[in-house]
Amino acid sequence: MYLVKLWPYANSPRVSQIYAGLYDLHAIGKIRLKLTFQLSKMPVQRLDDLLWLEVFDVEKKMKRLCFDLRDAGAVIDEEDLPLADAYFKRSYDHELVSRFSPELSRKILPFGLNYACRSRREHGFSRLFFHNVLLGNFSKKPLWACKNVFGYPLKQMCYRLNLLPADAAAQFVAEDFEVDPVAPSEDRIFFQTHCWSTKEAPNSGPEKLREVNRLRIGVIRLLKKAFGKRFVGGIVPSPYAEQECPDCILPYTGDKKYCLSMMQKSLIAVTTSGLHNSIGWKLGEYVAASRCIVTETLRYGIPVPLEENKNILSFESPEECVNACRRILDDPDFAAKMQKSNAEYYAREVKPSSLVYRCLDTAFNGK
Repeated sequence: MYLVKLWPYANSPRVSQIYAGLYDLHAIGKIRLKLTFQLSKMPVQRLDDLLWLEVFDVEKKMKRLCFDLRDAGAVIDEEDLPLADAYFKRSYDHELVSRFSPELSRKILPFGLNYACRSRREHGFSRLFFHNVLLGNFSKKPLWACKNVFGYPLKQMCYRLNLLPADAAAQFVAEDFEVDPVAPSEDRIFFQTHCWSTKEAPNSGPEKLREVNRLRIGVIRLLKKAFGKRFVGGIVPSPYAEQECPDCILPYTGDKKYCLSMMQKSLIAVTTSGLHNSIGWKLGEYVAASRCIVTETLRYGIPVPLEENKNILSFESPEECVNACRRILDDPDFAAKMQKSNAEYYAREVKPSSLVYRCLDTAFNGK
């Protein structure tokens, strides 16, 4: 059993999967989790998408772990990298990693598929209390901090009882995303996405944004043309989307719970690369739901690759996306095997408890 000391400075939805895994592992007795206000060596950069842990094995040997869950492939936290024994990078770019010295590059490891979720075993009070103390919120904005800490457990109970709408992925427990691969699904294709203006995504280059938007719009238009009512989805409404692609706007509410239900009932789920070529949350959600996945070619590395023709079908153009979807629809046996493969992959590699334990074990025992 590992003892994990958690420094909960980060509270971004991107790190919620790690929190979920830690609390699930603690609940089943695979780790002992303790919150701490201070690590033995404190990082200089305190970013909301970086999560730091100190982990001790049975011999009290300690490893310091950093999880970098940002979209971009660059390892921005270079000043703190020497503090980490293992630095797990969501957007893992081997070429960028190889530019570091051999000593540092060996520390940087691929994290895996990231998506936002929480654990039903965490009430949130303790972690949010530590988080707000670390940020100094009780002195800077005490009323807001008290509302944040004491209101969280009540909100989570209201979400579970459907007294409040769950409008963000991190409000769902991991089990909400999971679907048995043999559960009935409809022969349709799901793809819901955003288009971004330069004002909405100022850190992405204008040309790269145009490429991202062009592919997404092209995929939606061709899927609608090729499959008609068997395609569900579109672009999330925004002033920019309504100006650039009014014919692609979602025909239904963008409520997260409704959209999750639509995805889970569809045989095929489509995704494209995110900003900075990141692997979006959609892919993790699709694997959890054991969908047949059609994805733009992945640009970043993950510890255990998703296999072509087994877990995914990849595309580079709208035409290739349509052909991949048609192949799945025309071959029920192939579709069933893909669903089963993705359910198995999720259980091993993406389920929060499995992913987090694999990271802890890798830090101590190597790849």
